[in-house]
Amino acid sequence: MGAPKFLIVEDSPVVRLAIRQALKNSSVDDRLIFDADTASKAIEVFNQERPDVAFVDISLPIGKASRPGAEGFFGFLAVAPSALDGGSAAARYMMAHHPALKLIVCTGNPPEDPRVRELIKAGAFQVLEKPLRAEQIRGILERLRTEA
Repeated sequence: MGAPKFLIVEDSPVVRLAIRQALKNSSVDDRLIFDADTASKAIEVFNQERPDVAFVDISLPIGKASRPGAEGFFGFLAVAPSALDGGSAAARYMMAHHPALKLIVCTGNPPEDPRVRELIKAGAFQVLEKPLRAEQIRGILERLRTEA
């Protein structure tokens, strides 16, 4: 296996950039970092790039399919209780379609949030509470390296 690919799923451009920069500062090649700002875009990138690690904000807009074939994901989203549960639904989709994926749940919600508990139960690698800090990203990368 080559170097791992990373997917950042976050609707805040500032947070996406901060995670990307923390990864780059930890020697991750920028060409191995992908991002998305909606759940539908995340699924498109996920299906195309097959990342090994995904940082996913669970409170995220669903978005719209931008290419043929992406509509199948919208059926999956039919169970999302609100328009901002796209990140949680995308995370469930990714974990179901790539069981070895290391999912990092990024949230400003409390750990008691049912979406957080559900993803932990499903095997999320780690939960990061916002605001995120660069040292948290470095710690995750170290954990990934030692557990590889």
